[in-house]
Amino acid sequence: MLHVSPRTILRAIRPEIVRPRATIDFEGRSAGNLKRIGSWLYSRHRTTQAHCLAYHLPGSDEVKLWHRAYPALGIEESAPPEDLFQWIAEGGMVEAHNAGFEQNFWQNVMLPQHDWPEIPDDQWMCSAAKCAALALPRSLEGAIEALGLPQKKDPRGENFVKKYCQPARLSKRERDSLGEDYVEFAEDIEGITTGWEYCKQDVRAEMCLSDALPDLIPNEQKLWHITQGMNRRGVLIDTELARAALRMADKAKRKINAELESITGIKSGSQREALKKWLAEHEGLELADSTAKTLEWYLDRRTDLSQRARRVLTIIKEVNRTSTNKFKRMLECVDDDDRARDLLSFCGAERTGRYAGKGIQVQNLPKGRFAKHLPKKTALDLAVEDIKSGDLEWCEAVHGDIMNLIASCLRGALIAPKGRDLVSADYAAIEARCVLWEAGADTALNVFREKKDIYCDMASGIYGREITKETAKPINAMGATERDFGKVAVLGLGYGMGFLKFLITLRTYNIVLTRTEVLAMMGRKRLEKYEGIVRKKLFPKPEDFDDGRKYRLAEREAAKSRRALRDEREDPEGVLHELALCKYTVDTYRTRYSEVPEMWKAQEAAAVEAIQHPGRRVQCGVVVWYIEGRFLKCRLPSGRTLNYCDPEIKPTKTSWGETRPQIRFMGRDQKTNKWVRQATYGGKLTENITQAIARDIMAHAKISLTEKHGHIYDLLISIHDQILSECDEGAGDVKSFEAVMADLPPEYDGCPITAEGELYKRFRK
Repeated sequence: MLHVSPRTILRAIRPEIVRPRATIDFEGRSAGNLKRIGSWLYSRHRTTQAHCLAYHLPGSDEVKLWHRAYPALGIEESAPPEDLFQWIAEGGMVEAHNAGFEQNFWQNVMLPQHDWPEIPDDQWMCSAAKCAALALPRSLEGAIEALGLPQKKDPRGENFVKKYCQPARLSKRERDSLGEDYVEFAEDIEGITTGWEYCKQDVRAEMCLSDALPDLIPNEQKLWHITQGMNRRGVLIDTELARAALRMADKAKRKINAELESITGIKSGSQREALKKWLAEHEGLELADSTAKTLEWYLDRRTDLSQRARRVLTIIKEVNRTSTNKFKRMLECVDDDDRARDLLSFCGAERTGRYAGKGIQVQNLPKGRFAKHLPKKTALDLAVEDIKSGDLEWCEAVHGDIMNLIASCLRGALIAPKGRDLVSADYAAIEARCVLWEAGADTALNVFREKKDIYCDMASGIYGREITKETAKPINAMGATERDFGKVAVLGLGYGMGFLKFLITLRTYNIVLTRTEVLAMMGRKRLEKYEGIVRKKLFPKPEDFDDGRKYRLAEREAAKSRRALRDEREDPEGVLHELALCKYTVDTYRTRYSEVPEMWKAQEAAAVEAIQHPGRRVQCGVVVWYIEGRFLKCRLPSGRTLNYCDPEIKPTKTSWGETRPQIRFMGRDQKTNKWVRQATYGGKLTENITQAIARDIMAHAKISLTEKHGHIYDLLISIHDQILSECDEGAGDVKSFEAVMADLPPEYDGCPITAEGELYKRFRK
């Protein structure tokens, strides 16, 4: 007998937040690599078959099973699950864990192979999506372990999948005689029946997990359905470009490898250890490693390199460039119609609910960097045409760096089908707008409302004079402008970033400044003042403190900072002038937009109060903090919540010796992937809130575009703050698309959101 679940009790008390559903789980077998090609192509693979389906219907105490026939074992196919079909026909909901797999499997395997009925899209639910919405581990096993639930996954499952769900290994003689396309799966009665029990136990575990979690709120359930539709629709890939780019990359690598061999005697830039040894012996360069980051540092920062050393480092970097491998990934991920599907992960970013990429990882497509002499709007089209020509010498003459050319065309591989257009729009500086709106920084918000440039506004605060796009001057020999510096400050300093991390952030934008350049920006008096401040923080002296304990704490923090700089290959003394500028910029941001640092403190205090007083709802600006069950929740304007599992307050000493309450919670460590206790603070909470609000604004736009304009636009993918859609030629209107994306509901009143759109045949940025 099944226990009376928390869901049954909850349904009796609050029927509006739970829905009865069938729970299902498939086990299949295929020569397709699920992890590599994704659930859509796996379900479409010519060898994919069902082992079994385990399912449970509401009101039943039994988990039932359908299974395929195994003629070699004398096992006939079981009767179709007619009670499940009846539930579906009556409009009943169907839930699975990572339901995209079950959706695709049902549609692409069970319908054509077993003549099962269709399940309408709006009848699907996903317990993994519920986990993700609560910032719990997405895997069934991980979520159950994190919550300490009584039902567990069957430990025999892993062995079953390895032995019975993947093709049996054939000897070379068998492959030669049977052919490369021959596939054979292992079958024996004990193993197959064990698989059935494993599948049924998965259903019990999924029910137990689902019962412990609230359903997605209505708009989130809508958004999940929209995401599933986008994943099944996919985006058309220019496979001709992908193949041509890979051929050209191969040509270019062969050419520069030949050049490398003529210089060093080493045949390939992929022989990194041999090249490190050669550089040490012949050029006196002792590379700690040969990662792209290290190579870029030497190429950008070492002015004393010989031309030979510079060329060798450049070749190593280009030969090992991985961004061009995305073209290979595109070709792996396309179906027969050249569309790549299953590209988005709903609530893929923990805590905030933002999307993450799958498959070809559209979130990581680089921006195009084309030769400056080419017209901006036609540069991509010309580059694609040149790559397709296959003429390496021509491409080198026109575009220079071939690997950069190929990487710059990655976005351009996403194209519109014949007779259709691509329409997209990107939110302009959405996080900067949201964080200032949350903080109630009206003076700064007026910069947006008056159609001015917030990056220039920040730059004006730094330089003490009005900066505009037209008047922004270069600040270094590499071409960075005063506005560029203001942009990095606005984007980086809204969440409590300190001056040390700000310097590291500047490096990611390739901004390096000499002392002369910093002097021109700050003036001698201010620079010397801030150099003194930074020096005290990096190199504390005992005489600067009134007791030894404070000095020891300060020295411990200073040692961490010096180590962090050296890890970035920065000499603390050598970059003192830049650190001074960074400290001055941090202070300027916090003064110019003073409401933002005030909000960091307020959000942390509100969260602490909510933890210390369960049952109390603590309003802080546009959000509300409270405890519900095992979670600290932050209710966003959309009605969605940020969730922090098992929160606690731990008194913690700061680097300056003060004891303060620190918020701690359970979450997944991004480095180790383990479920561990973590700490957070006001700036991080603000970052979570801001990114979540930005995500919810995009979510509202996706729902509006689907429900009100779905007859015009088919949503394809979203990349960070940009939505890409498809429409019939002549039907799309950029201005109306922008207007829909910027049309906010009343809960965002006063938030000055704008979107910038474009219509094209080939995606670009």
